[in-house]
Amino acid sequence: MTILPDKRGADVPITEDVVKEPARNYWIADKVMMVLLHRLGADIPITDDVIKTATENENCGDRLMAMLLRQRAAVLAAQDVDETASLFR
Repeated sequence: MTILPDKRGADVPITEDVVKEPARNYWIADKVMMVLLHRLGADIPITDDVIKTATENENCGDRLMAMLLRQRAAVLAAQDVDETASLFR
């Protein structure tokens, strides 16, 4: 599977709408999201609206939620570490 940044370069902004669109896909949302998270990681905006969209996916919303919440927790934890480390510089 080729994703947009592979074809167009890293300058392609990954917006909330770009993330919400695959979350709406009934059949392969979890697979597309897995690729996006694996390839782009912390660059993906996981907003409350993205999570809400994932919950509306009746086929694989549970798997989407698990992936998105794990990723969001990892990003928040990394931000906390950075903030804490900055206190000691």
